[in-house]
Amino acid sequence: MAHLPRVLMVAEKPSIALSIASVLSHGQMSTRRGSTEVHEFDGMFRGFKAHYRVTSVIGHVFSVDFPEKYQNWSTIDPQDLFDAPIQKKESNPKAHICRHLSNEARGCSYMVLWLDCDREGENICFEGKSIIIECTGFDMKDSKRKVYRAKFSSVTEKDISKAMDNLVEPNRDEALAVDARQEIDLKVGVAFSRFQTSYFQGKYQNLDCRVISYGPCQTPTLGFCVQRYMQINTFKPEKFWSLRPHLMKDGYELQLEWDRRRLFDLEAAVVFQKLVVEGRTAKVIDVSEKQEIEHMDALFEAQFSPLADSGRALSKCGKCLRYMKHITAVPPRLFCGTCEEVYYLPQKGTVKLYKELTCPLDNFELVIYSVPGTEGKSFPLCPYCYNSPPFEGIDTLFGPAKTANASAKTKTGSGMPCSLCPHPTCPHSLRNQGVCACPECEGTLVLDPVSFPKWKLNCNLCSCIVMLPEGAHRIATTSNRCPECDSAIIEIDFNKKTTPLDNGATLHQGCVLCDELLLSLVEVKHGRSFVRRGGRGRGRGRGRGRGGRRGSKAIDPKMSFRDF
Repeated sequence: MAHLPRVLMVAEKPSIALSIASVLSHGQMSTRRGSTEVHEFDGMFRGFKAHYRVTSVIGHVFSVDFPEKYQNWSTIDPQDLFDAPIQKKESNPKAHICRHLSNEARGCSYMVLWLDCDREGENICFEGKSIIIECTGFDMKDSKRKVYRAKFSSVTEKDISKAMDNLVEPNRDEALAVDARQEIDLKVGVAFSRFQTSYFQGKYQNLDCRVISYGPCQTPTLGFCVQRYMQINTFKPEKFWSLRPHLMKDGYELQLEWDRRRLFDLEAAVVFQKLVVEGRTAKVIDVSEKQEIEHMDALFEAQFSPLADSGRALSKCGKCLRYMKHITAVPPRLFCGTCEEVYYLPQKGTVKLYKELTCPLDNFELVIYSVPGTEGKSFPLCPYCYNSPPFEGIDTLFGPAKTANASAKTKTGSGMPCSLCPHPTCPHSLRNQGVCACPECEGTLVLDPVSFPKWKLNCNLCSCIVMLPEGAHRIATTSNRCPECDSAIIEIDFNKKTTPLDNGATLHQGCVLCDELLLSLVEVKHGRSFVRRGGRGRGRGRGRGRGGRRGSKAIDPKMSFRDF
């Protein structure tokens, strides 16, 4: 059986070679190691079956430099470098790219170059081409042995297939342009670097003069910056004069603008002023109409980052279980790039992930919202519940949610945090974390879960805060209720060093309204004196019975499981 003709394909870097081979072989290829990987497979090439070898270089194969005799700085005048010959050397001898290409090109009948579609890529094409011709005797005049150039704009299946169907020859003129640029950069850069280094040596004590390099682009740019800096520092203000005539017609006043804007010669400005005054009338020679939308034009010219590229990953979405990004810009919000949905958050505070806990209703990870300061409030919230309260009639049950300062502006719902949620089994809800009635409003005092070591109760509707014993190891609500006021019994684990209990005991349970010990240790902030409300309290609110917490036991809110 006759051997298939071989086609060598060379890309600019290994990742592109892998992509090209994967597309052309439909994933059916073998890979072996070399200086760079070589991917082999069989396929069709220009109407006949062939064996492919796909490999790559690593950027430019060669770099330019001066011959050895021009390397001595002390004996060669920098000016002589402009007339000195140059030679090409292998850019990275340790990579052995030249040897690699010559080995892979042996036995190949065709060569396809997949380099970047610019002048630099065209130059690398001829670098690889020269290696193969020199090392393998690749005869360019032989019609059966030819070098092609693939032009492509992206490494996609469509563009790679299109490039294979439209192979061209490499452009020598573009490659020679790069050769000229490399020679100019070398001669100018080396000559000026040597000149600067020798000139500044010994002139400045604190200047490292071992090598002061010159960049053909960077150094002139630095010169422009220095020039502008000197102009600003040496600028001296000068007086100038400008004409600002006003026209009156039928009671309408129009201010005119002078094309010359200003004059630094007072006498000349006075002459123009007299001409305008003596003229008295003006002739309209052209009329144009323009809409005053400068700010809108500026917005069109501005560049905005998409939400998917903004923020940082914070919590998981309950729908796709992917991380949502926290956008801190006003209004603060969470953005799910997979679901393409936005969830607004409260403003004027910080938002952090809350122990990777999840909402039992929608599986969204909870976040904790905190207002800075010792008297700031903190409460957990579910992003989905906060924007779309899952309980029907939530506004009727709880009244106006004063904590929802963001939702009113963004029109995203009632703004229901966990401190307003009536879910019966969620450990973070009002029913399980609420303690007692607020002395200031119709709200409920809820235990702040992240206030350690300065434990406190926060009202879920107003700014009232009750400071609990400071330094306690743990404070938690219990399922027990106070028989006197129907408030929740809390459990406190005091610090051994500061415990107020007898015999060094640390564990204590009690009602913050009825327990004399706890009542003496709490302090109210932003509220009236903290006393127990007897009976039904003020007889309003959410039906707490005798001043109790978390709503009346008779209330059974309807749960809406839409979207779950």
